[in-house]
Amino acid sequence: VDELGRITEAAGSGNRGRKVMLGNYLSAPLLACVFVPPEGLASGGSLVTAAVFLSDKLVSCSTPPIGVEVVMSVYLSANNQTDGTQISYGHTPFRFTARPQLSALQDVYGPAGGGNLVTAIGRHFVNSGLASCRFGLQVVPGTVMSEELLVCSAPASAGGGSGFTTVAVTVNQVEYSAASLAYFYFQAVSLTPSLGPVAGGTVVVVGVDQAAGFDL
Repeated sequence: VDELGRITEAAGSGNRGRKVMLGNYLSAPLLACVFVPPEGLASGGSLVTAAVFLSDKLVSCSTPPIGVEVVMSVYLSANNQTDGTQISYGHTPFRFTARPQLSALQDVYGPAGGGNLVTAIGRHFVNSGLASCRFGLQVVPGTVMSEELLVCSAPASAGGGSGFTTVAVTVNQVEYSAASLAYFYFQAVSLTPSLGPVAGGTVVVVGVDQAAGFDL
């Protein structure tokens, strides 16, 4: 069996299967992914899932349900066996985590042009390097501040104007929070006065498009 290459998604929910992409493998009739616990192969706790050959550089398999947060080593087997002599020499880690939970947004509205920092409040925000927020269909990178706080910069409104969208969060760019929360884009439509001295201090009144009954 060839040496295991890379794993494209190194973290995922521990309570349901998901796809993992692996590299540097040849096609085999009984190709499988072998998830080995921290105790090693000798513990007998390895789990096997069927793998699908995509190319000589990519194999796809689903993670087994684990139910606990743990880091397991992923090997490949060409004959669906878990014996140490039957699996790949190389391996790569996969971290099983709880699915992120989104409970509130600290900032629930922002300008249609985007750029507003939105703080997501919830649980199980893992600093995986892949944390992101999804505004409607637009995905933007996020920064994990703690296990309960994730900050993202809102993208520009997809429609270019005011209106509601929904926000969900992810830590692996594949599985998002089950809950998605409302976020409102507003648009400035008037400014009075529209000029003033360079010394500043002019009080201006901004008119805002408040579509859909939104109230600032």
